[in-house]
Amino acid sequence: MAEKSQIAPSPTFVPDRVGVVGLGLMGGSFAKALAAVGREVYGWNRTHSVTEMAEIETIAGELTDETIVIDTVGVKRVICERCGKIAEGQPWTFVGCHPMAGTQYSGFAHARANMFHNAPMVVVPPQMDDFERVAILERLKHLLEPCGFGSFTLSTAENHDRMIAYPSQLAHVVYNAYVK
Repeated sequence: MAEKSQIAPSPTFVPDRVGVVGLGLMGGSFAKALAAVGREVYGWNRTHSVTEMAEIETIAGELTDETIVIDTVGVKRVICERCGKIAEGQPWTFVGCHPMAGTQYSGFAHARANMFHNAPMVVVPPQMDDFERVAILERLKHLLEPCGFGSFTLSTAENHDRMIAYPSQLAHVVYNAYVK
């Protein structure tokens, strides 16, 4: 009998194969950073022409469902609840993530491989036992190593939203009110 700390990858797991859903500024930057070090990157974007553009210069092909799935949304509670439910019983694992990086621009054209160098990454791990969580987090750190994050901080979705998301979104509201 295998120990719980020896979590076998899913039968569809391929080391160094990465999938990116949404090839805008954040997703495009992840794809470019990972492809730059030789990772096999697959992508998907709701605007198919963006996926096609990324296939020319960055990604190996269109994404399938054989991977760890992360998000980069600034609000975690709703995303983690909904994506966690979708991931139940699937051959992939959802891990909530929030890279603390960005620019005032959006879109694949502004994505860059060094977007995340030395930036903090907030991670909201799934609900699982501690041994499984450690194994998933180690896979995630290995997967994201080419992005050059300066640190990884674990959080709950609720704590993330209280400490980061709501103050950040409030700043956007104030800014938009000021401009208008």
